[in-house]
Amino acid sequence: MNSVVGSWELVAIYRQGHDGSRNMLYGENPHGRLTYTADGIVHAILVGDDRPRHSSMDMPDGDKAQLFQTMVAYSGTYVVEGTKVTHCVDVSWNEVWTRTDLVRFFEIDGKNLRIITAPTVDPFDSSINTYVVEWQKREVTA
Repeated sequence: MNSVVGSWELVAIYRQGHDGSRNMLYGENPHGRLTYTADGIVHAILVGDDRPRHSSMDMPDGDKAQLFQTMVAYSGTYVVEGTKVTHCVDVSWNEVWTRTDLVRFFEIDGKNLRIITAPTVDPFDSSINTYVVEWQKREVTA
């Protein structure tokens, strides 16, 4: 049986429209890590490929806002039931997700993991979409 346990590197994150169209949410080369521990802990961080870079924390407010808008980060516990995984978020980059359960579906094909939402209404344009995050298993060596 395949398991989500392990460390996964981000390959892609996109919004898939009802018509099959894809909108790459964080660019063509996003970065991130998803970790599922054997004892039920999940950590996730995803960042876009075109984030502002500065040499210090002293930066314009617009760049700070863009940094926030081009990332997702959270941690908590998880439960797997068949091909459904529920992330019970304890701490998050966005308080909207803190103390909520994120229900997702997953597919594992060899070293590839796809995390998929149920069809949902986009909060920005009210279209019906599915959000997909693709990961690749990272082999950790000591």
